[in-house]
Amino acid sequence: MSAFRSLFCVVLGLAGCRGTSPDSDQAAAVLARHLAWCGGATAWQAIQGLQLTGELEASGLHGGLTVTLHRDGYVRQQYDLGTIAGGEGIDAVGGWRRNASGQLEGLPAADVARLRGDLALAFLDHAVGEPASRATWVRTDQIDGVAVDVIALPADDLGGQRQLWIDGDGALHRSEREFDGRRRQTGFADWRQVGGVRISFAQEVRGGDTQRIRWQSIRPLAELPVAELARPAVAAPAVAGTSGPVVVPLDLHEGRYLFARGRIGEVDTDIVVDSGAGITVVDQELAAAAGLKGQGQVTARGVGGEGRPVQLCRGVTLRLGDLELPPLTVAILDLGEVHRKIGRRMPVILGKELFHARPVTVDYAQSRLVLHEPDNFVPPAGAHELPLRPLDDGHVMVQLQLEDLPPCWCMVDTGSGDTVMFHLPYVRENGLLQRWERLGERTVSGVGGFVLAKQARAHAVTFAGVQFAAVPVSLATDPRGAMASATSDGTLGAGLLSRFVVTFDHAGKRLLLVPAADAVTRSFRADRLGLTPVEQDGAVVLEHVGAGSPAAEAGLRAGDRITAIDGVAVDVRSFRQRFQAVREAAAGTVVTIRIGGGAERRVTLADWF
Repeated sequence: MSAFRSLFCVVLGLAGCRGTSPDSDQAAAVLARHLAWCGGATAWQAIQGLQLTGELEASGLHGGLTVTLHRDGYVRQQYDLGTIAGGEGIDAVGGWRRNASGQLEGLPAADVARLRGDLALAFLDHAVGEPASRATWVRTDQIDGVAVDVIALPADDLGGQRQLWIDGDGALHRSEREFDGRRRQTGFADWRQVGGVRISFAQEVRGGDTQRIRWQSIRPLAELPVAELARPAVAAPAVAGTSGPVVVPLDLHEGRYLFARGRIGEVDTDIVVDSGAGITVVDQELAAAAGLKGQGQVTARGVGGEGRPVQLCRGVTLRLGDLELPPLTVAILDLGEVHRKIGRRMPVILGKELFHARPVTVDYAQSRLVLHEPDNFVPPAGAHELPLRPLDDGHVMVQLQLEDLPPCWCMVDTGSGDTVMFHLPYVRENGLLQRWERLGERTVSGVGGFVLAKQARAHAVTFAGVQFAAVPVSLATDPRGAMASATSDGTLGAGLLSRFVVTFDHAGKRLLLVPAADAVTRSFRADRLGLTPVEQDGAVVLEHVGAGSPAAEAGLRAGDRITAIDGVAVDVRSFRQRFQAVREAAAGTVVTIRIGGGAERRVTLADWF
């Protein structure tokens, strides 16, 4: 499953995108005008910290927001909108985020860069010295009939681009920041004099869901102890009925997807364990049965990039075996499209919260989860240890190596059935579409629809000290959705993870892997057919047929309704298993597929990529 990105990211300073003009002298003059209008360099350099208290309105929710900034690189911001609360910041240890369920996560490099940039901009560091000399003037523009100069600031270390819209008096009207294909625009209003400097008391942030900030109090401080910016404490998870590890049986759907039995509120239910889910998701139908009342409305954008309306519910109890997680904030979402794609209902998708709560072992061979006590956890003997690096939304990534390329960083996603899906920026930078002579084609589905991807057979993938040969990999080609992200090079799924006993130790910032005895000799799943069937209005319909695939060569087309395979009627309840068995049959096997109207297509299976 794809991730939900951070639901509320408050932009404290200014933001933007790439400039096109080299006119740095004119840019420096505009920035000097802005600095003077805001109170001047002397006044701003006397300020050590800023404390801001106000109200945040976002996604139909409303509540309090507090922010403290220290010139020396410390940030702490927290919000509470009733249904959802959280915060993020930077302290002496590094970047942190308190997620909606109260757990502490590491802040990824992209968000640390964003906060550091916002901090520098809040103190107008961009308007003096070397940053001002590197800015460029882009063009003149108008905002609500007011003439403005558009100034581009130097990109940050990760390539985040920033622009400012400044009028003839020096007032800032707008800022933008573009990073990883996402643009966030902030409008500034209600400028007031406070302690000898001028600060905006109202901002509107656009980029996904709109956020409106109204500051009630802003205090410039000549002194600010950094101890006031320490990260919050986090309570240990509540555990019921056990003093040792909790073992939870798994039902491995298609040998890849982790289904367990559990309870949400007072309702017993299937729960999918998905390290790639940025927040635990409850299907609308189950939420109604469990009496969960959603509030607000945010937009979830997943694999396909299409927005889906999501409501939030706070204080939800979820039990997995004998482990009761602390009260969670969950997203309530219609998962019907996901049910249809995977061929099984997924009432609850339990995400990162489980992995933050305690060390988790996924034992694919034994079909079980082991949830370890944090204080008594001992790494498994002989495990290969890989460092975990934080990614957006509390996810984690590890390194692997594709053939002779340098090692790359991939998100660890137990909810993905792939071996590895390489993201679009990595595909382009390394010329992966030209690397192999033959490529297949497939769909990748999840929240937000589906996108097309190419398939290849990699000569080698090295992961956790093990080199695998003839590995099927997917190559993102669509600029929409989660697979177009540059924050990681790819997504590592169950196709590789299932060849190990995998232990997630988020507290220790490591992934521990013990290879199965047949990890290298076991064949990878093959697709010798080249089509994607889905259930549609009670029938089995082809969503996609890969160009150049055996199915395409036999004349099958997207939209065809499938009624029988080799003379046996197709059942909408079990068609995925039927097609899985067919596509993995030996090359040269001839399969007869009947479509609506009675016509038949004879497909000769082949290794087509």
